[in-house]
Amino acid sequence: MTTSSTRLPSPSRGKSRAFLYEVQALRAVAVLLVVVYHLWPGRLSGGFVGVDVFFVISGFLITAHLLTPLVETGKVALGRFWANRAWRLLPASLLVLVICWIFTFFAAPVSTASNALRQIGASSAYVVNWVLAGDAVDYLARDNEPTIVQHYWSLSVEEQFYLVWPVLLVAVCLILAVLARRRGKRSAAGRMTGLMIFASILIVVSLAYSIWTTHFWPSRAYFDTFARAWEFAAGGLLAMVVARFPAAIEKFRASHAVSTLGLPMLIGMAMILGSALLIDSATPFPSFWAAVPVVGALLVILGGMPSGRFLARITGARIVQFFGDISYSLYLWHWPIIIGFGQLAARKHSVLEGIAIFVIAVLLAWMTKVAVEDPVRKYGRARKSSWSALGLAATGAIVLVVASTVVVTQRAEAAAQQQEQRAESLVQTDGCVGANATLGNGECLTPFDVTPGASPVPAEQDLNPDWCLTWFDEDWRSCTFGDDSAPAAQTVAIVGDSHAAALTNPFGDWLADEGYKLETFTRFGCPALSPTPIGLRAQTPETEQACATWSERVIDELVQRDDILLVIFTSFESAYATPEEPGAVQLTSANIVESLSAVAASGKQVVLLRDFASTGAVDVPTCVAAAADPASECSVPLDIGYPATPFDEAIEALGNQIRVVSPRPATCDESACYAVVGDVLVYADDNHVSESFAKSLMPYLGRALIDAQPLDVSNQ
Repeated sequence: MTTSSTRLPSPSRGKSRAFLYEVQALRAVAVLLVVVYHLWPGRLSGGFVGVDVFFVISGFLITAHLLTPLVETGKVALGRFWANRAWRLLPASLLVLVICWIFTFFAAPVSTASNALRQIGASSAYVVNWVLAGDAVDYLARDNEPTIVQHYWSLSVEEQFYLVWPVLLVAVCLILAVLARRRGKRSAAGRMTGLMIFASILIVVSLAYSIWTTHFWPSRAYFDTFARAWEFAAGGLLAMVVARFPAAIEKFRASHAVSTLGLPMLIGMAMILGSALLIDSATPFPSFWAAVPVVGALLVILGGMPSGRFLARITGARIVQFFGDISYSLYLWHWPIIIGFGQLAARKHSVLEGIAIFVIAVLLAWMTKVAVEDPVRKYGRARKSSWSALGLAATGAIVLVVASTVVVTQRAEAAAQQQEQRAESLVQTDGCVGANATLGNGECLTPFDVTPGASPVPAEQDLNPDWCLTWFDEDWRSCTFGDDSAPAAQTVAIVGDSHAAALTNPFGDWLADEGYKLETFTRFGCPALSPTPIGLRAQTPETEQACATWSERVIDELVQRDDILLVIFTSFESAYATPEEPGAVQLTSANIVESLSAVAASGKQVVLLRDFASTGAVDVPTCVAAAADPASECSVPLDIGYPATPFDEAIEALGNQIRVVSPRPATCDESACYAVVGDVLVYADDNHVSESFAKSLMPYLGRALIDAQPLDVSNQ
């Protein structure tokens, strides 16, 4: 989202050619695609390609500004270049970040505030894309609600480009100078050719990396600077071509097909808009699919401003140029308003509310450009020293990072203290805290209502990153909990995915008191119920096959082990019944029957622990924090909480071979399933049970699993 001047300096004399109306129009299209996509993603599934268009524009304009000194001298005043970038980009960026910080501190839900503050600090240092990339490959963090500054990932990628790209070009020029000195030949044309070769190599390498990493780590690839570098380099290469062959470019632009008919602009815009309409979340992206909007943007810039009346009027229209002018500030403002509204209202915006959000974002963007961007940019031009701008960047980043770190630390300490005070009450079988409110002596008349003055917030360990799970790139990992001195005949195995892992700490603690040992057989996104690949979320064919191989190994080990008394299977039932990825293979009842009957046939007791109710993909801590009445606003109807799945058919087919235990009575009544029970959050995110609630449930669930004293033991 660069705010570079849209006057292109001549590579030979540094003079400006006509204002680049086509680039401003391209900016307008790009930002509107992104904003509409964020407001109404169902209407424009691929609007995120607007970011790729911005990357091309940035690469083109920045390279064009660097070429004159590079070609003539092989050098660039890096300090001055970076200072100009700082004066252009930082004031508006820091203003929005400060507003986001204030909103998060005072108004954001407690469940999202710490993560948002962490990302605000990272955004101020322009590294939030790497934070998001790390979260994307963290199975537990992938379910985090989008924060108020998540859109800063693309700005971070751009700033990293601004830091590295001129250094790389200068380094290439130095290498070319050394080679030319040895040959006794020096020329601006030779230097330009060398730069073009370098840019071409970078495009090929980065695009290949993008295709590779999108295939293996699709969520990470989206935020990866190296997977996006080729898009900037493509814009840079076009700037080099325009500067290297000015006569040919002018002849091309003067042709009837280009100037009058505007074919490059028409084709380019069609590629961009077609991408926005046809690409969706199921498309491997960026990968080679990003080439469609990238090439489209290159065509629009290459063709220049058409002279045909129709296209010229549209491209140069005031409204189009206006949105091009405010594109940077509009990008900054629109997302915080969308997220802020959702957090305050505890729901998504309606169509009319979306229109209002758009209007407010446009007004704020215009005000920011007029009152902040333009005055500060003029001030920066008058400054001879680069240190003031760089000092602004460093100061802003340090203040926001320190402030965010201090607040996050203080809140974590307060949450830990609160959790310590609450820990004892979670395992008591009297009172109305946690599961005891529904499963106790019946004295708790409103178990699903939040007690006035209570604050059901997630505890630090409710979504524990240290769960013992086999990671996607691991073959095997198993852990032991409970009583290590327990005899072999009192070993319990728990088998499944992260939903099983969410129970291991509280279940292990309870088993330790009962004299049992717990051994885990758990893997991310893998229920150990199918010897053939099944789909879940953004897994690749390789990880799906690894899941199948691991599942087969788990069943074989369980069958052969003589020291295991009881085997408990539990997993994310609704996800495997309705996999998110198009074309994914659904887990079948036959898969479940085959796996469970094999273990049961080896003489072991087998329990199928039914999953907790589906939340309908609602992030429960966020919903509860923002809701006036969590019992009604964050609950789900019983048929949504427990839809029909292949597990139902498998239970009927298995009959008496297994026992079935369901946590439903702890969290549901006859009509709905609830997010809060006994003032304790049932869920840590949008699907994992919170460790706090699981701990409160263990006096009942643990006994049901071990002694068949039913919480709800049935074949229904």
